[in-house]
Amino acid sequence: MKYWALLVLLFAVPARAGVEELYGTWGGVWSPTLKFTGAHVQYGSPPYPSAAVGFDFHSFTTNFGNITVQGALSGNVTALSLDGAAVNVTVFYPGEGNPTGYGDIVGTRNGNTITGTFIERSPAGAGFIHWEGPVTITKVPEPSALVWLAGILLVRRRR
Repeated sequence: MKYWALLVLLFAVPARAGVEELYGTWGGVWSPTLKFTGAHVQYGSPPYPSAAVGFDFHSFTTNFGNITVQGALSGNVTALSLDGAAVNVTVFYPGEGNPTGYGDIVGTRNGNTITGTFIERSPAGAGFIHWEGPVTITKVPEPSALVWLAGILLVRRRR
């Protein structure tokens, strides 16, 4: 009986609130609809290729995580906020060689999905092209510590 009481207690833990709800791994697709140079002059013509995008949001360092974009730069998440359903993410690209190499995502969260617009906003250096367009990312399920604990308790009870 004591095992059931422990399980009930574990599942009664209150849900997380705030930006912590975003922590974890997210993956999806960025579909740029605009390419432009620093003076906001159109570069090339659509359609532009989509790219896989991945985020790891956390609070383990002075940053809030990392971003990778297929075939492009990777960066650090320097700001992350959740206000109701509104999500704001700021990304810094250290590999760009420009101390102001930033991008932003302004989106809306609906459950485990965030949809919004991803805009690179750094000043254009020589040969650097900005991208802008919709992004959709979905949270990648992670094994819950509670599920692991429940499994351990059930195995222990059978012995």
